[in-house]
Amino acid sequence: FADYSYKLKVNGATNLWMGLKGGFNIYSHNLSEHVLYPDGIEDPAFTGDIDNQFMPSAGVGFLFQNRDYYVGISSPKLITTDYKGEGTNFAIYGEISHFFLIAGYVCPINNDFKFKPTILAKATAGAPFEVDLSANFLLKNKFWFGATYRTGDSFGIVAQWLIDNNLR
Repeated sequence: FADYSYKLKVNGATNLWMGLKGGFNIYSHNLSEHVLYPDGIEDPAFTGDIDNQFMPSAGVGFLFQNRDYYVGISSPKLITTDYKGEGTNFAIYGEISHFFLIAGYVCPINNDFKFKPTILAKATAGAPFEVDLSANFLLKNKFWFGATYRTGDSFGIVAQWLIDNNLR
């Protein structure tokens, strides 16, 4: 795989980041060596082998950002690939297209307190559409605290202490 990123300065504080990726995987799998449960069961999905299947991959992404907000869109896997096992009559997806949309905004409440809501939307073929929402607060530019929620799945509490620019 190869990745390339380019930063285009829009104005003094705003940048547009652009990225490209490309490459391939070579996939092999000896399906007949799997031990199936219960013993003696036969499954046509586990007959034959998958030998050196070539799976190309490409991706692209854009991020528009400045110190107060960011918005991005990307697809690190644009190409859906599949492969067939030796002696089987079905195909298996090897790589599935993924799409992401991300945005965040830092809203100053006063000199010591900032609010940062963010969103990440994810779409993948064959999987449910998901959205991650978070709400964080920054106290005195040193301590982040907040919560995050993933639609239909989970939630969490977030805390982060900024010791300096290089250590959190």
